[in-house]
Amino acid sequence: MDLSKQQNMKKSMTLIEVLISLVLITIVITAALSVQSKSISFFDKMKSSSKNSSLISMAVYKNEQTTYLSELANFKDDDIDREFKKYKLKIDEDIIKKDTQNLENVVIEITTNQKVITLNSDIIKKYYSFKLDIQ
Repeated sequence: MDLSKQQNMKKSMTLIEVLISLVLITIVITAALSVQSKSISFFDKMKSSSKNSSLISMAVYKNEQTTYLSELANFKDDDIDREFKKYKLKIDEDIIKKDTQNLENVVIEITTNQKVITLNSDIIKKYYSFKLDIQ
């Protein structure tokens, strides 16, 4: 009778170990799937942001007020040209600060410009430039 009781105890311990293992595996798999879905959405956002920044950077040195991306670059590929016609850029440039510093024999004029480039009325990037005039 004592031997039978020990065998039942071993079987019950094995059953408990299996159940605990299943619960742990379920928790680990759920956590892994959650991390994977978050990383996929993060990389999609990062890819979109990178593409928009690249498109906007093509217009940094242009001074037109409103233009389409297809007017900034000439490509012989019709697919690229068609894709670039979807993007409308609005460029605003302002002098935001003008300062003069008088040193002993030198006058330095510092001009700070801000260029705001808007892509399709929803993505906005700001660029700053500084001009030094030494007299």
